[in-house]
Amino acid sequence: MEKSFKTLANSYRAGLLLIAIAVFVADVSGDSRVRIRLAGDIGEAAVKDPATRVHDSIWQNYSTDIRYIVERKTEGWSFDFHSVALANASNTSTEASVFGANRHNEIEIGRAWDLSAQLSSGSHHRISLFVDQLRVTYRNERWRVMLGRMPVFWGRGIVYQPLDVFNAHPPTTIDREFKRGNDSVVVERLMSNGSEVQFLSILRDSNLSSARETGTFAIKTYFPIEENELEFMLGKHYDASIVGVSSALPLGGMLLRADLATTCKDGCWTSAAVNVDYSWGVRGGILYTFIEFYYNGAGVSQLRDGLRNLPSRLASGIQRGEVFAYGRRVLAAGSSITWHALWTQSLTVLSNLNDRSVLLQTFFNHLPTDNLSMSFGIRVPFAGRNEEFGPLEVDDTSTIGGQAGVFFELSYYR
Repeated sequence: MEKSFKTLANSYRAGLLLIAIAVFVADVSGDSRVRIRLAGDIGEAAVKDPATRVHDSIWQNYSTDIRYIVERKTEGWSFDFHSVALANASNTSTEASVFGANRHNEIEIGRAWDLSAQLSSGSHHRISLFVDQLRVTYRNERWRVMLGRMPVFWGRGIVYQPLDVFNAHPPTTIDREFKRGNDSVVVERLMSNGSEVQFLSILRDSNLSSARETGTFAIKTYFPIEENELEFMLGKHYDASIVGVSSALPLGGMLLRADLATTCKDGCWTSAAVNVDYSWGVRGGILYTFIEFYYNGAGVSQLRDGLRNLPSRLASGIQRGEVFAYGRRVLAAGSSITWHALWTQSLTVLSNLNDRSVLLQTFFNHLPTDNLSMSFGIRVPFAGRNEEFGPLEVDDTSTIGGQAGVFFELSYYR
């Protein structure tokens, strides 16, 4: 235990050094800005968690990241550059991963070109530098062409994203300001009637001879129909084919959205998400609420064997950070209320409708100044062994997940 805390202390000394460097660099360029983020996650340790190298009663995960952003625009052209210095420290192995939560630590997974440098690493810490976005954009009245490393957003899911297979955020992610970039080429054409056509190509291997097997090549069309929106997608993702539909329909003061994706590889399966949200005033503040039903065509009805013997389509989707549920049917509901101009509270409840397990997460966000944001909250599962949100058996002697925890995030903008 003493060794793990020494590792945490050493990693944070390195993180503070990275912060100082980033702030200095930010002062040099007038076109740049910096976001500094500190985060921590603390909870009850699973005695049989294979990720735990020490038998502490609690697990602790901390991270520091400094994002240096340069954005420049001229007539018809724009340039975006995001570099990130990331330091992680934990009293559990940094290799552990549930639902792709630590895939962001595996910096260049799913990217064609390695634009990273690892400064230090060990069983309980990792310090890296990498380029998260590097994009050149040309646009005129009809065309937009983007080339480089950039985030891609498809679909209208709130918690679950059957159409977004491009590094979507896990359901319990708090920091959603930046999405992980993909090495991509995007070409968009705007039609005179307001419709759009988008061509997308994502490369995950710099060896062009094998890029077809690991890349994503797709076309998306968008049609505005009065106040409604409709999109169609068709593409190849790795070695599978995907067909998708997305729609949005206003219903009074609510907005109804639906995503549907059919994937074919050694058979076909369909996933879908339907959600509706609504906002209204409460005691001088704003209350936002939503509910979403997610059908996971790659999922299973029961997890009697835990993580053993998962279907290959489910295992690969989880490993690549595309699927964030084991179960077949999941219901998500949530709300966000503004208690004060500087204080908001968010609540999210996830429920597997097959095994009845539940995960509750709530957190407060405080904005003491214009350039400082603070969040803190709790995450509590109500689940048994080998249920969606409970401890899941990895083998006969090990389980992973299913523990309650507290977390915090602090972001400073300069």
